[in-house]
Amino acid sequence: MSRQNKLIWDFRGPNAEKTAEHHEIHLKDFLKMNAMENHILGIDKIVIFKC
Repeated sequence: MSRQNKLIWDFRGPNAEKTAEHHEIHLKDFLKMNAMENHILGIDKIVIFKC
């Protein structure tokens, strides 16, 4: 039985999506260097409107 973890990062601002993509690259590199399985599913963009 393997454990699953979900990382939630809250990047904000006009460059938030690119920042998340950049961090995803580093996370994949870390997993590869440490011979860990890569089950990264990607990035979800959530837009919150404040009234």
